Amino acid sequence: MEDFWNDRYKTEEYVYGTAPNEFLRDVLSKFKITGTILFPEEGGEMPFMQQSLVCM
Repeated sequence: MEDFWNDRYKTEEYVYGTAPNEFLRDVLSKFKITGTILFPEEGGEMPFMQQSLVCM
């Protein structure tokens, strides 16, 4: 089973793409974030979050 996951994620490309899921996109659009936020995320949604949020 370990080989399965290692093979699946050994590529540099995002396995699930870079588009956010609808829930995440809708929720983030409702907040005005003025501080720092930590997302425990390494998947394809991270590029969306980085582009959507202004980091100060």
